[in-house]
Parts: sequence; structure tokens; C-alpha cells
Amino acid sequence: MKNEQNHHINLLTDFGFKRFFGTEPYKNNLLHFLNTFIGPYIGTITDITYRPTEQLGFLPTNIFSDKMSFVLIDLSKFAAQMQFDQLLDDRERWCYSIHNMNKMEEGAIPKRYGIFHKLYEDCRLTKLSTMEKQEYEKSVLEYEDVKDAMDYHHRLGIEEGFQKGLEEGMEKGMEKSREALINAARKLVELGVPISEIVQTTGLSEELVGNLKS
Repeated sequence: MKNEQNHHINLLTDFGFKRFFGTEPYKNNLLHFLNTFIGPYIGTITDITYRPTEQLGFLPTNIFSDKMSFVLIDLSKFAAQMQFDQLLDDRERWCYSIHNMNKMEEGAIPKRYGIFHKLYEDCRLTKLSTMEKQEYEKSVLEYEDVKDAMDYHHRLGIEEGFQKGLEEGMEKGMEKSREALINAARKLVELGVPISEIVQTTGLSEELVGNLKS
């Protein structure tokens, strides 16, 4: 783990997000989250049922039905360190908590914020068993590998085009970026992310990503 001073679980990791939003003991987190973001549009959600295992489709068409839709939440807007009291509503509090949980200082979320304070307390690393800590640390490494690759990809400007004047090093830079993207794609495949989403995120071909999976 890069920052040994962190005392709380990173909710952006596969381990952290699934633990606090995808398990029965923490069902209230997901209920509150869903009602905060989509409740005003579809009505209050009173209960949810978890399936025993993840079930990913074999083809992109098997993943979602016509009864489901995407909601995009941009967590990058909540990267700055600020006081929890400065947030305006529960939508901002959820985004801020998910983005910054592992970087929060002691007492960052006061008790008066109810479910957010409870999440803050539940996310303490000291509450994990030895085996859970090992699983979490592995998840952090996987998260950081993917994040580093994506950051590298962004720095090289693959999506927005190389800056003018870098033509001389373009070929070498693209090769390094491609290698980083392939490594990131391999990690995403191992995490069970659908091929269609990996292709959309990395810009790699479906055939290449499919070969990584096989």
C-alpha cells in the first residue's frame, strides 16, 4: 500500500466497494445511496435483495436489460480536501465519502451525520481480520495498478491527442502507453469487468482484450 498512514478502507477498491455496498450487513448503505441519487425519480426504495454470486453475461447483450439504465457519477469533482460540514447535501456527502474515505483524518465525519459517520467508523482498518486485511491489501495493489496505467494513459494524451511539438517521441510514447493499457486491461479482465467496458475504457480492440481473457 502506498500510504501507510491511511487508517480507513479505500472505497474505490473492489474489496471496499463490494464490502460496504454489496453485502447484507451493510445493506442500509446501498439503500440510502440509491434513494439519494435515483429515489427522487423512481420513488423510495424500501428493500433490496442480494444474489449469492456475481453473474456477468457472456456477451455485452447479456449484461443489462431494458429495465436498467446507467447513472454516471463524477467523483473527480470531490477530490479536494475540505470539511464535511461544507458539503451541501447527501449526494455530495456520498461522493465525497467514497472518494476520500481512505484519506480522512480522525473525526472527519461527526456523529450528527448518521449513516455517513457509521460508514466512517465501519471503514476503520482495525476492524478487519488478518485474512481480510490481506484481501484488502491485494485489492489496493490491483486498484493502484489500474489507476497508474490510466493516469499514464491520460498524461500521454492518447484520448485528447499529443501536444504539439512531441512528434519526435510520439512513436516511443505510444508504445509505452499501449503496454500500460494492455497491463491495465489484463487487471480489469482478472477483476471480471465485461470486455465491452474494457474496450470502451482503454480504446484497445475487442479481439485483443478477448485474447487477454482467454
